[in-house]
Amino acid sequence: MEMIYSGTTTYADMYFFEDIIAERTIKAGMRGFLGFSLIDFGTPEYKAEELFPECEKFIKRWKNKNELITPVIAPHSSYTCSLETLKKCAEISDRYDILIHTHCSETQREVSDVQRRYGIRPLEQFKKAGLLGQKTIFAHCGWITKGEVREIARARASVSHNPVSNMKLATGGFTPIPELVNANSTVALGTDGAASNNSLDMFETMKFAALIHKHHRWDPCVTPAQQILDFATIGGARALHIENSIGSIEEGKLADLIVIDFNKPHLTPCYDIVSHIIYAAKSADVYATIVNGKPLMLDRKILTMDTEKVLSTSQMQGLRLTGE
Repeated sequence: MEMIYSGTTTYADMYFFEDIIAERTIKAGMRGFLGFSLIDFGTPEYKAEELFPECEKFIKRWKNKNELITPVIAPHSSYTCSLETLKKCAEISDRYDILIHTHCSETQREVSDVQRRYGIRPLEQFKKAGLLGQKTIFAHCGWITKGEVREIARARASVSHNPVSNMKLATGGFTPIPELVNANSTVALGTDGAASNNSLDMFETMKFAALIHKHHRWDPCVTPAQQILDFATIGGARALHIENSIGSIEEGKLADLIVIDFNKPHLTPCYDIVSHIIYAAKSADVYATIVNGKPLMLDRKILTMDTEKVLSTSQMQGLRLTGE
């Protein structure tokens, strides 16, 4: 619901209870690339020894079954997955021809821990496992080296930049966006989920992505507005390998669109629409969200779910979990 309100049409998710998420995504009318997560010590759903059999069941349940859902394999990271686990994930990705979604070099401690345990850096661990390739989406990459930037570009892997989450969690590193762009890598944007961000607002993510690198580089010209908008649209589509279908408004592509209401004080006067979208617009300015020509929201009213029921149920469940 929050994503529809803020104009997101397609998203990539990983972690737990993805079958339920798939069902809810279909009802909401959104597109979801849903990652079955692999972690060596197990998950809230499955014991460690159950993960790979259940992962394959999940893939078979959803691959080519619904146009809105695409299954993905999601080894959590190189510090929670052994080399053997990562290699098995690579085999499954090849067998079913599915994307890989994982975390890479998010924190300095992660890099140090992997080096101490395996004698190599996280990206090298992924490469050794056969996971450094064009089907892989690496979230974060805040502590990668210049050499690793070149490795990612050569492999045609994608990077999901999550600036708000990185600042909230004080990960310290800065994803080298200018270098990745210069190396012709695919860069997309992400929120990293509510657990790490407290928000699923891509307008907020776009603004922070534009600002953080200017501040860090002492250069107001890096990460210009059009580049950030591209990351959020066609960049995301390229990372998900669906750039021929969505990500830009072109003849022959699917009608995944949002409408922004510019008749607002903070958007008036308007001299540069793209600049306004990145630096001034807010998620509350989204008037309509449309997926494949179907309106999911019009005039700030969501049409595919009972929003009052969702909000009240969510509030009650939150109180139940916290014991209040």
